[in-house]
Amino acid sequence: MPFRQPGKALAYYEDRLNELAGIAPTLATGFVLLRADRIVNHTEASLAHLSTALHLQEPLTEKYTMDESTGDPANGDFSRFIRTGRVVKNRRHAAKPELPDSDIAQAREVHTRTMKLLSAHASEVI
Repeated sequence: MPFRQPGKALAYYEDRLNELAGIAPTLATGFVLLRADRIVNHTEASLAHLSTALHLQEPLTEKYTMDESTGDPANGDFSRFIRTGRVVKNRRHAAKPELPDSDIAQAREVHTRTMKLLSAHASEVI
């Protein structure tokens, strides 16, 4: 898993964000961009907004069904929080990665750039 190897985590993160940035302009029907921090910090409002944007018959709730891919590193979030079956608001991470300040700054820059691009192409930003 390259995202767990020192020196490879930043490249992996950048590749994932660049892949998303490349896909965004090709989606003719648009997409809903849901920021993870919003779903965690403003759960009810974000889920209501997302339910409306997706024209769902039943509104989304903070509880969700898990399957074999939930928490799988190859599919995104693999933290212990994702495996609870509900949105966890008060997250206390057991360990923080030890990365040089320059890597953290570069990751933030790539994230900011990607979010701007995705926001410009999204039909809805939550």
